Amino acid sequence: VADLAEQLGPVEKENVVALQGGCWSIRPLAAKLTPPGSMDLLARVLEALVCYILRHKHDSSDLNQIRNAVALARVCVDLRPKVVATVSKRLNTLLKRMGDKHLVYEVAELSIRAARHTEFRTDTECEGEAHALICGRSWVLQRIGHLAEARAAAQESLELGENIQWSRNAPFCKKCIGRLCRMEAEAAT
Repeated sequence: VADLAEQLGPVEKENVVALQGGCWSIRPLAAKLTPPGSMDLLARVLEALVCYILRHKHDSSDLNQIRNAVALARVCVDLRPKVVATVSKRLNTLLKRMGDKHLVYEVAELSIRAARHTEFRTDTECEGEAHALICGRSWVLQRIGHLAEARAAAQESLELGENIQWSRNAPFCKKCIGRLCRMEAEAAT
């Protein structure tokens, strides 16, 4: 805790983060990140926070940190996209458990955007994008009745997964596309 407080000191002085009730949180108003290395620090904090959330995923009080992780992802998406590219994949189940489709969609879009803007794209970023497309974007679009857009996202994910030979993605995409076919058939009748 002391190490974290020491590392966050420069961005706390800039009013980017605040310690309230024993929890660090991102301030809601935009703040300038002027200290040297602050983006690297925020990216490391995001990575550490996601790991913390995953280690404590069964403790419902620690799930409140998900909103802090999303706030950090918003800040890091353009300048440290490699970190944000996998956030949706890593937090997807927990985001869905929160029951907020808007949040699931937002985090998926952040990961997709980050993965597409990563300078030296690896399979890790491609998997993050493919997962966000199928388990984030398509999943939400199905549930709000935008079936054609959901199908396009599922197809895009399937093709991306096949391009990087990620065999785990294909069953998710095919199941999703099958569900969409059923939903479209039910709507047609």
